[in-house]
Amino acid sequence: MADINPPGFAVERGKVHEFANSVLDDNPLYHDLEAAQAAGFPSVVAPPTYSSVGSFYTARGGGGGPGGAMAKLDMRFVLHGGQEFNFERPIFAGDVLTSEPG
Repeated sequence: MADINPPGFAVERGKVHEFANSVLDDNPLYHDLEAAQAAGFPSVVAPPTYSSVGSFYTARGGGGGPGGAMAKLDMRFVLHGGQEFNFERPIFAGDVLTSEPG
């Protein structure tokens, strides 16, 4: 049976904008393509915590996609106890994120 989930989480410019709005961050690098490019970036920059969004949408790595581990959790009773990220560079719209268990 083929894997119905793509091997990564696509970072979309509109979703970066929505996420930055949801965390009340008006940094133009997160919202404005021209501002990001003027600062030397290829596209809008995702806030650092944006990378955690993928775990809710992809079944790979224990996410909440169809059949994913988180799909069966009642999120009202979930407490996030901690997480660690290692970034080699900023995350940009157009990137595809993948994860590995630590």
